[in-house]
Amino acid sequence: MQKIKKLTAVLLSTIMILSVFAVVPFTVNAAEYKYGDFTYTIIYDNEYASAEITDYNGDETNVTIPAEIDGYKVTSIGDYAFEFSRSLTSVTISNSVTSIGGRAFYECTSLKSITIPNSVTSIGGSAFSCCENLTNVTIPNSVTSIGGSAFSCCENLTNVTIPNSVTSIGDSAFYDCTSLKSITIPNSVTSIGGSVFSGCTSLTSVTIPNSVTSIGDDAFSYCRSLTSVTIPNSVMSIGDDAFSCCESLTNITIPDSVTEIRYSAFSNCTSLTSVTIPNSVTSIGNYAFSHCRSLTSVTIPNSVTSIGDYAFSGCTSLTIHGYTGTEAETYAKENGFKFKALTDDIIAGDSNGDGRVSVLDATLIQKYSASIEALTGGNLTASDVNKDGIVNVMDATEIQKYLADLPSALT
Repeated sequence: MQKIKKLTAVLLSTIMILSVFAVVPFTVNAAEYKYGDFTYTIIYDNEYASAEITDYNGDETNVTIPAEIDGYKVTSIGDYAFEFSRSLTSVTISNSVTSIGGRAFYECTSLKSITIPNSVTSIGGSAFSCCENLTNVTIPNSVTSIGGSAFSCCENLTNVTIPNSVTSIGDSAFYDCTSLKSITIPNSVTSIGGSVFSGCTSLTSVTIPNSVTSIGDDAFSYCRSLTSVTIPNSVMSIGDDAFSCCESLTNITIPDSVTEIRYSAFSNCTSLTSVTIPNSVTSIGNYAFSHCRSLTSVTIPNSVTSIGDYAFSGCTSLTIHGYTGTEAETYAKENGFKFKALTDDIIAGDSNGDGRVSVLDATLIQKYSASIEALTGGNLTASDVNKDGIVNVMDATEIQKYLADLPSALT
């Protein structure tokens, strides 16, 4: 009788163990489970459980990522999930997925087609980096951020559509996409990160919207086919080397919102012929336009008080246009460049050189008189409103009279 009881207990234990394995997925380790060729983990968010695919061990060419695994909704593709899956040519992602992790499809060298559903809101860093056969990508309008290096080194990528939902494009996002010919940045983007389009040697045109306030270091460097760029008035900062080695760039419009042209920003733009620097700029950095060997003319306003070392080195045919007594003239003479004075354009009362007479000019003269601000060259000449050879508060008073429609030296 005892043997029968023991046998019954063993059978019941076996049945219980088997029943557990029937409802619980097969465990790879403490947090991972297998489902066909996929490995996944369970994510808990406010007691809601979903699945994240963490690995793929198959060798299929066409893969569809399911909407559900073992009763769990698939919401994310984890970091490294399909990394080095070199047999993969096509991937369809279900519309349950909201995020694609870092290096998720890194170096899937045979991948030609990817369908990203409009449920996805973020694409992680290096997610599709080095997918050298990927030719076309449409990013859905649900995506708000594109991670750093997300599509870098996709050398056959010719077309990318970035929707208005995207507010952030990470550094090097499209770095070295050597077949990319044109790109339109949506007006939802406020900054262009470092090296975002660097090395896109086939890029001929780019549209920068007036929502962008900064262009990062090396953002468009080595875009050798880029012929022209219009930078909108919203841009206040242009980074180091931002357009360096853009060998086909023939003209550039720098807006009057920019206050500094930084290190090597336009160096080695060998087809650039002329540049006008706006009155807002106060400094030109080291090597800013160095080795722009076709550059024959640059106009430097009174506002520029600092020109860095080798800013125009290698510009052997250059003539610098500027006002006498300014940093432009000093730099030209010290570095052996031709200098052409701009004297006819001085506006009496325009102390800050912005092309108009305003209360700002009166304030600047008052600060100069109190030794708080400096005035030199054409700005100093323009400040002598009453032409008595001295710049003082009397000149500021003349401007104030003029602005109040009273008789003054400016009327």
